[in-house]
Amino acid sequence: KENKLFYLILFLSISNLFLSLFNTKNDLYSTTYLVLGIYLLFKLIDGNKKVIPFFLLTLFYASGIKWTVIFYLLPLTLITIFYSFKKNYTIEFVKYLLILSPLILLLIPLDIMYFNQKFTGSLSGAALIEGANHYLHQEGVKGMSANFIRYLIMSMDLSFPFHKIGLENFVNLFDKIENNIQLALFNNNNLGISSIFKNEIKFNYSYVLRPHSDFIFYGFFGFVSFIAPFLFWRLKREKQYIIVFISIIFLILFCYNISWFPWNARYLLPYIVLGSIIFASLNLNLSISIRRIFIAYSILLILFNLFAHVPQPLIKHSKTDSWLTIFKDRDKFKKFSIPDFSLVKNLKNFIKSGENFIVVMDRNDELIRLEGHYQTVYALLKEFDNNYIKFIDTNFESLNQPKQFRKKLLDYEFENYSYIINLSNKVLIIDGYEMMPKDNKNYIIYKKL
Repeated sequence: KENKLFYLILFLSISNLFLSLFNTKNDLYSTTYLVLGIYLLFKLIDGNKKVIPFFLLTLFYASGIKWTVIFYLLPLTLITIFYSFKKNYTIEFVKYLLILSPLILLLIPLDIMYFNQKFTGSLSGAALIEGANHYLHQEGVKGMSANFIRYLIMSMDLSFPFHKIGLENFVNLFDKIENNIQLALFNNNNLGISSIFKNEIKFNYSYVLRPHSDFIFYGFFGFVSFIAPFLFWRLKREKQYIIVFISIIFLILFCYNISWFPWNARYLLPYIVLGSIIFASLNLNLSISIRRIFIAYSILLILFNLFAHVPQPLIKHSKTDSWLTIFKDRDKFKKFSIPDFSLVKNLKNFIKSGENFIVVMDRNDELIRLEGHYQTVYALLKEFDNNYIKFIDTNFESLNQPKQFRKKLLDYEFENYSYIINLSNKVLIIDGYEMMPKDNKNYIIYKKL
């Protein structure tokens, strides 16, 4: 506690965490619920049975935020079961689980499942996928080890764009280190990558220096947080070992299952936060001069992240140097991030809540890179949360990920949709719909007769 200000400054120097504070990332939410869950678990271990319902609610809500929380809910649940037997809490847990079970129904997206079944014939809304799942690799322990090496190297992030000031060799050094380690250990540098993306997704250290928070890693303190759970020989208390167990199992499960992507750093936020807690609990006796160096660099890094990085989701795949652009010209900034921003506002004038509609877009490189019109998808889904929206290409085939099975929309299925919004460059002829007066050159709206 006597070092709380020092640790707080180090904590805020974790770039990905700091930038998450400026947007609505569910990775930050899930991490918050993890910390809450551990705090309540410790209260249980101390003998406070009154926290059981709050503990269960925390687990419920965490499970409804992001599916990747399964990687920390699994070890957290195992420890909970162990201590429920050890402390004779089993009956209490069962009782409150039965009492709170109706809340689980509220958290399950029953309405989405209903619409998925109605419009796609599947409760999950999933289409057939070529090969393996996009985000999973199939290479077991070797793939896990390869991904661990990648994340360890990326965690050595000074968060300063050396390549922008002519020091590309510094950035390339990390790529060479990663490549040489992979080849030396596995004679292969593609392990841990989904088979679909093996020839497309490569390790690139400059990702951590990109201008928005999806790609940057965790800064100077991120490396310390990454290795802290493995310093268990310095631990003395039972609760420290609990955090270490949860964090290491989380990392193993994550690396074992999830394919390598440069933006996966944000999904490791719970692990980094747990590592930070472990580091803080070690209570190292650092000299005053070392502390001052850490504090000075951390403050510079905080300022750099604040003024020179772009926290998503203000803008995606941004080419701007700073989020401060929004203060210069707010409307221009919105139009840059959402090309069809005026369309979204216009549709709200005549499409009513509950009316379903189709959006037609070109299937091209912009779509694959999630640029251009695809940015409009985010705005549409936010504004029309009570409408079912079907995205198709100009051949009327389902428009999901580019390598998914393409299912053509059948004639009778058009009856389910009141409007068709054409964002493509192709003129469409659609039976049973009439073209509405054109008020914008970028799109055409058709209304069902």
